[in-house]
Amino acid sequence: MNEKEKMLKQVQMYCFALVDASLFLDTHPTDKEALKYYERIKEMSDKIQDEYQKKYGSLNIKNGEKDGKWEWATSAFPWEVQK
Repeated sequence: MNEKEKMLKQVQMYCFALVDASLFLDTHPTDKEALKYYERIKEMSDKIQDEYQKKYGSLNIKNGEKDGKWEWATSAFPWEVQK
């Protein structure tokens, strides 16, 4: 597994953890420890996504414009493995 694939795996892991934590918070909205966990995972998720996008391009359409070009449609999608 190359560096790009490892980073994408981390992005996916943190995104999954965020969804899982948010679902838990839906049913336990006053759980302070769960909220702290969510905030910590959100911070780490934002960091790894920023790093990935700086190195390999946009992960989603909202970050698709770069240097006056619509990068989203011309770059490889995150799930496309380039070897």
